[in-house]
Amino acid sequence: MSHSNGIMRDPVIMINKSVAHYRRNLRHVYPLYDFISPIMDSLLGITHVFRTNEFAERGELHMWILDQLGLRAIKYNTFCGLIWSILYCLKGDCEI
Repeated sequence: MSHSNGIMRDPVIMINKSVAHYRRNLRHVYPLYDFISPIMDSLLGITHVFRTNEFAERGELHMWILDQLGLRAIKYNTFCGLIWSILYCLKGDCEI
């Protein structure tokens, strides 16, 4: 609990649905974004991931998961979401 990155202190990687499905009457365990995203990126051969700044802290958890599973590391590049919004509007896909 003394890690400097808050996401690494107590990572949430799975959700256990204790309520049975209304039709199939099954209970499920679902992987969350922080767990499945780096695994799928590595297995699909993705080498570089571009994402906005709000996901910057999650990079350390993603690299830890890949290291623990023995999968290939991925290069994470972060950028400001404002730049993406400006480029999207300049392209003409948004209305102001």
